[in-house]
Amino acid sequence: MRSDDGVGISAVRQWRETHPKEANRITVDTAEIPGLGLLPLIQEYQIVVIVDAVRSGAVPGTIHTIREEQISSFSPGSRTAHGWGLAETLVLGQKLYSETNFPQVLLLGMEIGKIELGDHLSAPVQIALPDLVAAIQKEIERLMRNFD
Repeated sequence: MRSDDGVGISAVRQWRETHPKEANRITVDTAEIPGLGLLPLIQEYQIVVIVDAVRSGAVPGTIHTIREEQISSFSPGSRTAHGWGLAETLVLGQKLYSETNFPQVLLLGMEIGKIELGDHLSAPVQIALPDLVAAIQKEIERLMRNFD
C-alpha cells in the first residue's frame, strides 16, 4: 500500500463490514490490479462499481462520482494513482468489447493527497472515508432497486 492510494480498498472493506446484508447479495471483490489488468476481472459482470483513489487536482477527500457516459471526459490528467489511468482503461475496454460484452461502469473515486510508503491514510482522506462508504451504499441501493 502507498498511503492514500489504499482508500478504495479501505472504503470497500468498511462498506462490507457496515452493510453485510447488501454485501452478501452481490459480488464484492477487492483487487490491487492497476490499469489494463482490470479489464478481464470486470468483463464477466453486467454492472461494476469501482472505488479507487484519483488525482485530478481537487481537494484531498473530494468524492468523484463518474458515470459511464462521463468516463471519457474525466481528463487524461485525472488518473488513478496507478499510472495508466482507470478512465483510460475503461475507455479502451469500451472500444475493445462490444456493448453487450462490457459492463455498465460507475467509478466512485476519492481525491487523494499523499502517496508514500505505508498504509495510513492522510487526515483529509481519513476524515472523508465515511462519506465514500455512504456513497457506495447509496449507489448499491440505487442499483439494487433496478434489479428487485
